[in-house]
Amino acid sequence: MINRIRGVIFDLDGTLLYTLEDIRNSLNHALQVHGFPPLDLERVRALVGRGLRQLAIDAAGSNADPGDAEEIYDELREHYQKDPIGVSQPYDGVMPVLKELHRRGLRLGLWSNKDDSLVQVIGSGLFPGIFNAVRGRIDGSPPKPAADAGLEILRAWGMDGAEVLYVGDSEVDAQSAAACGMPFLAVSWGYRDREDLIAVGARWIIDEPEDILRLI
Repeated sequence: MINRIRGVIFDLDGTLLYTLEDIRNSLNHALQVHGFPPLDLERVRALVGRGLRQLAIDAAGSNADPGDAEEIYDELREHYQKDPIGVSQPYDGVMPVLKELHRRGLRLGLWSNKDDSLVQVIGSGLFPGIFNAVRGRIDGSPPKPAADAGLEILRAWGMDGAEVLYVGDSEVDAQSAAACGMPFLAVSWGYRDREDLIAVGARWIIDEPEDILRLI
């Protein structure tokens, strides 16, 4: 059991929502517009987690001109913003767990490295009435794994890190939780393999969303 939990903050991509097809679609559109080869799904899976700008930089490759990467990012963001939900859907079992946590009276948050405008649209469109706090990447504020946005949520809730569980699927999420003093719960169905999660020190790894209800 993970004790003293009064709130749960979730990562979005790979944790609550399968977004890989939509991300790959927009990324490959941007890459091809600027003369770069498209990437397959597994390569995109390995690169996601640090926001769209970093995804564009990594997808362009180390030999690309910084200006090219920035243009790819602009094209990627513009294409993605046209339909941020697309074919993305919550993983099986996610919605009943969110509703049960909400019923129990826990504070629920969403913290993503996806641009804040996109996270707000996705949060309200797919998870209406569920989250007490929704936060994506905002210009001028460092993305995860920096603690800034997570600490803002904690302050707004009047809680310390030990009272809030962070649920995610990547090394970035593990580092974000540690930076905020939050216990970290890793999910095995996301964009990193179980071995990767073990390597970053994940103490708890679950295989089904409902496992959350048995841990807190």
